[in-house]
Amino acid sequence: MSTSSGIIYLLSGTSHAVRLVISLVSLRQQYQGSVTVFTTDNDAAEVGDRIASDPRLNTHHVRLDENLKRRKGAYLFKTRLHEFSPYDVTAYLDCDTVVTGPLDELFEFQDARQMIVTQFCNWVTSGRIISGRIRSWKDTHPELVEPALQFGPAINTGIFAFTRQSEILKHWSSVTERGKRHFIPDEVAMQLLVPQYPCHVLDGRFNCSCIYGELSSPDVRVIHFHGGKHIKKTKTDRWLIAYESAINENIANLKSWTPSGDKRLAAHLEETDGV
Repeated sequence: MSTSSGIIYLLSGTSHAVRLVISLVSLRQQYQGSVTVFTTDNDAAEVGDRIASDPRLNTHHVRLDENLKRRKGAYLFKTRLHEFSPYDVTAYLDCDTVVTGPLDELFEFQDARQMIVTQFCNWVTSGRIISGRIRSWKDTHPELVEPALQFGPAINTGIFAFTRQSEILKHWSSVTERGKRHFIPDEVAMQLLVPQYPCHVLDGRFNCSCIYGELSSPDVRVIHFHGGKHIKKTKTDRWLIAYESAINENIANLKSWTPSGDKRLAAHLEETDGV
């Protein structure tokens, strides 16, 4: 029996719409398999239709009617994406990523019950920032805090993969919901759960920060432009180079709607137009 596999993205609103196009362009230079973009509102769906209409991106678009305007709605919904994936084996990428190498390891499961997660650069759970985030969950999940602090790799949920049988997915949403008042609740909830379930951790090559990562490494697979750092405060201009190329080729008719809701990109374009 054949097993389907593919990559999914989630777009809510349009602040990450241009970043999604750039991620897809970079992805298609490395990966020719199935890709689905989920959108959750009218504005995002309009972008999804533009993307799906460009054969160069070869992407499916699925509109989901979800109200994510409530506080941290997108974080909470990410934990439920497995319910909608059309694939038996699914990899998820944040919109603010640029793919720079093969992604084969995201689909290599030794055990169907596993979740494949990615370490953020070389960060660890005993570090000041991550340990502080974990300890803040003592109010809701005190029994999970100490194992998470001792786990080692710091997990970032910008890039991960799962199967229909991945056991951790049964509890990710409920743990996130209980801790939703905390910073990036889906990510820390995952960090709390990974010591408890079958998981395989891919190293920082698959989740390389544009400001903290070793970008000079020839084997970096995914650069993560987290927190709107695709324009400023980054050690690489790779995102802007990719953006200019996408504009020149008018990918997804980008010339007609950029910068959309991306305020940082809008400010950058305004500055450069004035030079």
